[in-house]
Amino acid sequence: MNNVAFLIPILIECPERERNLIDQLNYLLSFNANIFLFECDIEQKVPNIINNLIDKVNYKFIESSIFHRTWLLNQMALAAEKFSVIVLHDVDVFIPIQQLVDASWETLDRTFDFCFPYTIWRWVTQFTKPLLEETAETLVGSTGGSIFCRRLSFIEAGMENENCISWGMEDIERFNRWTILGYKIGRIDGCLYHADHPRNKNSGIENPYYEQNKLESDKVSNMSHIALKQYIKTWPWLLANFLPIRNNCRCCSNNDLAH
Repeated sequence: MNNVAFLIPILIECPERERNLIDQLNYLLSFNANIFLFECDIEQKVPNIINNLIDKVNYKFIESSIFHRTWLLNQMALAAEKFSVIVLHDVDVFIPIQQLVDASWETLDRTFDFCFPYTIWRWVTQFTKPLLEETAETLVGSTGGSIFCRRLSFIEAGMENENCISWGMEDIERFNRWTILGYKIGRIDGCLYHADHPRNKNSGIENPYYEQNKLESDKVSNMSHIALKQYIKTWPWLLANFLPIRNNCRCCSNNDLAH
């Protein structure tokens, strides 16, 4: 997967997250994955946790008291400009390698603009190798965890919606936006394994931005195709980083602007 970059935003707030980060990096690096790892916190922690692995990833620290996940993913997407496919990848999820390979091919050959490398979500205590189905609980139809994206399609569709802050509703907003705009979205059969961790204000409904995020998600989800395209044109993170893309846009004609 030389043309694929995994984008992982990280906030270390518990020992379980440290464990999952080390397991995740070792797992992805076992098949020489390209990894962008951006840490957002009031103090830098990751280098002391992952030690010599820091030299094998594209790491950056952003000092902030707010974990602005969508902004972090957009910054990594900008940095990964030489890659055709980017993967929005949570640090706590683990997916069998063959499913990751299949999702990369389905995206690289343009069968899909966006591809989820799983159909079933399973909760596990922690990463194990080989990956095992340790629980019977399944969650079908999830819109988060890990998503392979054609980078050009990701940009044309508005990137991450930075009006969603911290945790909550951004996955649903994104999926509904892509659907309304008419992009091709697919899935690879198989399991995603989510390693357990405590939840704090940045990863639960007590997040102070949760209601704001929900309002934004509902707003986008209820828009028509035309209204949504017009709304995306106003997003400042696009206006600041890109000239309008006129060609090869799946949701617009050649005479229309993607954003």
